[in-house]
Amino acid sequence: MTHTKTLISSPHPSALAATRVAVFSDPGIVLWCSASFADFCGLSAEKSVGKHLSLLVGDLNGTLQWNVNGSSHLDSTSRSAVVVTDISSPLTGKKGKLEVYHSMSGLPDNISVCFIQDETADANVLRSVETERARVTALRKNIVDNFRHELRTPVLQILGNLRLIEQSGACESVLDYVIDAKNATLRLRNMMENILDLSKLQAGVYPSEQRIANINELAEGCYMTFAPKAQQKGVRMVFVPSESEVARYLDPYAVVAAIEQLLENAVTFTHSGSIHMRVFVDEANSAHIEIEDSGIGMSTEFLPHACEPFSQEQHTMDRDYEGNGVGLALAEKLVALNRGTLHVSSTKHKGTTVLVTYPERGRQL
Repeated sequence: MTHTKTLISSPHPSALAATRVAVFSDPGIVLWCSASFADFCGLSAEKSVGKHLSLLVGDLNGTLQWNVNGSSHLDSTSRSAVVVTDISSPLTGKKGKLEVYHSMSGLPDNISVCFIQDETADANVLRSVETERARVTALRKNIVDNFRHELRTPVLQILGNLRLIEQSGACESVLDYVIDAKNATLRLRNMMENILDLSKLQAGVYPSEQRIANINELAEGCYMTFAPKAQQKGVRMVFVPSESEVARYLDPYAVVAAIEQLLENAVTFTHSGSIHMRVFVDEANSAHIEIEDSGIGMSTEFLPHACEPFSQEQHTMDRDYEGNGVGLALAEKLVALNRGTLHVSSTKHKGTTVLVTYPERGRQL
C-alpha cells in the first residue's frame, strides 16, 4: 500500500466540504460516521460505530502506526497533522484516499476526524460527465447544422432563380434589379455563414482537421482572391511572403478563413492607399501574418471592443459601412483554433494593423 504524509496547520478545505466523514478515538475506534462514509465501507452507520477503522477501510498500521498502548504515532508537536493514504474497503472493494486530521478545533486531543475521497465514485461521475458533455456537444452541432441547412436552402434557391433570369435575355432595366438582388442575397449568405461559423466555434463543435501546411501558400491564395477586389476600388494590395518556407501542423481551412475575414475588412474599410500583407518568422520561430491597411481605422475608445461579436463603431441604421461586426470576432476564434493569437492596433483615419501569430509549437519537422 502506497501512502504519503503531509503536515499542515489546519484541515484542508476540500476535506471540510466532504460528506464521507467519521469521528474516531485515538485507538482508531469509530465513534460516529456519516451515512455516505458507512456506505463506502459496506455497513450501516449504526453498525460502523464501535468498529476499528482498519475493519472498515483496510489495514492502516503502515500509515497511522497504532501502538500496543492504543495511541497513535503523532505527538503533541504534530497534533494538527493530516495523514493521506490510499485505502480499499475490505467489504465493498471501493478504492479511495483517507485523510486524517488530529486536534481539530472544538474536539478533545484524543479525538480525530477522517474523510474519504471515493475514487471509484469520482471515476463513475467523471464518466457520466464526459458522456453528458459528448451528448450536449453532438446536440449543439446538430442544431447549428440543421439551422444552417434551413437557412442555406432558400438562399441558394433565390440565387439560382436570379441567375436564370440573368441568362434569360431580360431587358437591361430588369437585369439591373436582378444584379442588385443577387448582391444583396450574397451579402445575406455570407453573413449567415459567418454567424453560424462563429456559433460553432463558441459551442466547441467547429470541425477541424490538422495537417502540415505552408502558411506562405495559404496567404498567397487569399491575396490572389482579394487583390482584384482591392484594385476595383483603386486600392493597391501587396503581398510579401516569408523568405523561408513556413510549414506548420494546423488546420489550413481555419487559417484561410481567418485571413479572408481580415482581408475582407481591410478592403471594405480602405478607399485609397494600400493594403500590405506579409508573412514572416521571428527569432522564437513563431509564424506571423501581418495585414496593414490605410483605411478608416478605429478610435482608441472602440479598439478594446473590436473583437467582440457584433460590435461596430457606428450603430445607427444610416452608418457609412455595411457589415454585422462578426469579422474580427470570427477571425480571432479561427486563429485560436490553431493555438494562435490575434492582435489589433489602429489609429482613427489612418489605418489598422492586424497581427496573427502561430507559435513554434504548431510546427512539425
